[in-house]
Formats: sequence, structure tokens, C-alpha cells
Amino acid sequence: MIAVAALVLLLSFVGIICKTFAVNGERPAAWMPVVLHYIDGGIAERFGNKQRALAAYQAGFTKSSTLKVPTTLRVADVMIFDSILELTISTDAPIPDDKTCRRVIDWARQYVESQAVGEASDFAIICVTETMGRLFKTKGRWADSAKMYDERMTWVRSKLQRQPGDRDTQETLRNTLIQAGKAKVKAKQPDAGRRDLEEALGMLREAAAHSEGKAKAELLEKASDVAVVLGDVAFESGDAGKAVLSYEDALNDDRELFSQHPDDRVAQRQNLRIDLTRLSQAHRKAKNWPAAEATATEAVNLARVNVSISPNNKDVRDELVETLTKAAEIHATQFSDQSALRKSLDCMTELLTVDPHHAGARSFRGYTHALLGEKEEAVKDFRDTLLDKPGSLPVLRLFGWSYVVLGEPSAALQPWDEYRRVTQASGKPPGGDALMVFAAAEWIRGASEQAVAYYRQFATAAPEWQKSESIGEADWPETRKRVVEAIRARAYP
Repeated sequence: MIAVAALVLLLSFVGIICKTFAVNGERPAAWMPVVLHYIDGGIAERFGNKQRALAAYQAGFTKSSTLKVPTTLRVADVMIFDSILELTISTDAPIPDDKTCRRVIDWARQYVESQAVGEASDFAIICVTETMGRLFKTKGRWADSAKMYDERMTWVRSKLQRQPGDRDTQETLRNTLIQAGKAKVKAKQPDAGRRDLEEALGMLREAAAHSEGKAKAELLEKASDVAVVLGDVAFESGDAGKAVLSYEDALNDDRELFSQHPDDRVAQRQNLRIDLTRLSQAHRKAKNWPAAEATATEAVNLARVNVSISPNNKDVRDELVETLTKAAEIHATQFSDQSALRKSLDCMTELLTVDPHHAGARSFRGYTHALLGEKEEAVKDFRDTLLDKPGSLPVLRLFGWSYVVLGEPSAALQPWDEYRRVTQASGKPPGGDALMVFAAAEWIRGASEQAVAYYRQFATAAPEWQKSESIGEADWPETRKRVVEAIRARAYP
């Protein structure tokens, strides 16, 4: 009976095709190979043979593209092309050319325009533009991805105008705004991306206010994610105030999730820790030291709790190390505050109990001792670190600057000469950090012309360092700034 019914349906479909093609002046038989390829692709996909499915779909699509196919049937090609895109993503096959993608969108638009407005008429274009946007995203083509999501957004908005209360369409619009916004940010279109993300965030907040339980939790998670992206956009543009507000929004969303869903406290604390770490960095950029210290300390406390619960979990321990490092940097940046510098030392000492061979922690503790004027402790930390990590460039670089901070610039030449030897032995051309060290070392030696040459090479690659303001804004103690500014002033009077 099933076979008979299938045969009847197939014959009926063939009859429709024949009648439709006859009206459009094309022989119906011309499309039969297309149908067979599509059926072959569907069977192959059903049984998990993605490569064969992709080849069959592409063969049918290529053949159909040469035919004068009626608009009412062309939608089948659009949906097959959507399957081609999905298979391209999952098999990492070569992406279809832009001309073909544009032609498919035109077919989908023509189909919508040829039909009575309804649920099914815009389904194909909403689907295929989403898949195109996702495919371009996987290939790093962010501007093209954003264009596809914008195209999709046009049709979703139109649908929402017809069905303003439809929750599924509202969710589709929210998700499209998020994907479009993120793609635009990646494509270096921050203002356009921010507008999309802010609209999506408003919709998420509105939906969350009228939801509860699991649905509300999912909305809050998405809202937190969007708020973080908005914070990142503001942070990277230099607007620390806006970054703080966005990161605070994300933190508040995650706090609410933490209070309502106690089933996975470790994961929730991890999210809060990340939020607080971001927020502390934004406060640091805004020079709001009390807020930066408070949020960094709260982040450390959350990481400590997770370690106490899962002491053998390497990921959890690594998170504590990362959080202590960032907190120590914030404390140590307050160069004239003895109490803050002591807190930085405490963070690094605690970190070394978690990871005794952490070269960055021990050398940074040495640098902090130097900031406190504690030469003996500073030198010991650096020498111990170099015994464990001989020839470490970051350690040698910071060791030299520590002598500058201690008021003994000539002593900086010993670690910096070793830095130069290791750098040159690597055979790689010196980068920004190396050129800055070379310039400072030559300046201290009295070889001012060589120092200026190194600094100009450094500042050519990073033009912002040609300006005195960049040095003034750097998170460096005054002793270090004076050395660098003296070289810059000679290089760029």
C-alpha cells in the first residue's frame, strides 16, 4: 500500500511538473535528470554519505541552473542549495562562488514575490540566507556574513510585521540581530554591529521579563553574551565607561542565573569570575582603582572557592592562576600605593603555591619588590626564575626594567645584554619588545644615536609611540617613563 501511494504521489508530481514546464516553454523531460540527482543526494544524505550527497546535489543543481525552470519549481533548487551549503560547512568543501549565491537569493526573492503572502512563501529565503551567513562566518568572511544576515533580517522583519505577536519569529529576529552584529564587529564595522547588538539586547531583556524557568535562563545567558560583546567593542574603542556599563550588565545577568539555578555552582562561578575579570580590566582602563581592585578581588575569591571544591581539576587551578595574575597586575599598577603593591606580592606568592614553576609569577613578584624598593628580594626572585628558566626573554626584559625602577640603570645592562644575545641567537629579526630594550640599553650606555635608531625602528611599526601622550598613558612607573620619553623626544623632537 505504501509503495502504491508513493507511486501515485510521484505520478501526480510528474504531472504537475509537465503542466508547469509546458506553460514555460521547456520540455518536462529536461528536468528529470535533476530530480534523479536530487533523489540520489537525499538518499545518500539520509544514510550519512555526505560526500556523495554533496556531489549528487551539486550535479542536479548545476543541470537545473541551465534550464528555464518555472519560479514555482525554482524554490526546490533554493532548498537544495541550502543543503549544499550545510554539507559544505560539515565537509569543509570549497565554497560556492558569489555569483551563484546571489542568483539563488534572487530566485528565492522571485518566489516570494510570485506567491500570496503567507507562512511558506518566505521560508526558503529565510533559511538559505541564514545558512549562507553561517558558511561565510566559518570561512572568516565576516563582511559577507553580515550582508547575508542583513538580507535575512529584512525578510524576518517583514514577517514579524504580519505576525507581531509570533514568538518564534521574534526569536528568529533576535538571533539574526546577534549574528549580524557579531559579524559586523569582526568585519571592523563596530558602530553598525553595536546597533544590531543593542537592539537584540533590548529584545532579550523584554522577553526575559515575561519569562520564567528554563526559558528565562536561556534568555539571560544570551543577554549576558551580547552584553559582553558590546563591552568588548567599547573597550577596544577606548570607551572604558561604556565598557564598564556593558560588563556590569553581563555580570548582573549571570548573578541572577547563579541565584536561580544552583545545579552547577562551579560553572556558574566560572562565568561570574570571567565577568568580574573583564569588569576589573575596564575599571583599570578608566583609572577607577578602588573598583578595579574590588572586582579583581571578588574574581579571585570565586576562583579560590572552585579550587577548594575541585582541587585536582587542572582547568580550575589554571583559572585561579590567571585570575591571581590579573589581580596582581592591577594592584601593582598603583605604583605609589604601598598597600596595593603588598597585595600584588600576596597574589604572586599565592600563585606560586599553586604553580611553583610559574616564571611569570616569580619574575613579576621580583618586579613588584623593585617597585617597593626591595632590591635584595627583587634580585633573588629574578635569579631564581632564571635558574629555572634560563634565557627567558620576558624575565630578562623585566629584570632590566627592575634595575631602572630601583634607580640603578647601569645594572640593567647585564640582563639586557643577555637578552640581546638570546634574541640574536634565535636568528629572528627583533620585534617591538626587543627594539625597546635595545634602545633603552644603548641610551643607558650613552650611545644615544644608536638608541634613537632602535626607537625609530620600533615606533615605525607602532606609530602611537611617536607621541609623548602614549608614554604618559602607559602603566609604567615614572622612572621607566623618563627613560623612554628621553629617547622618544630625541627621536621625534
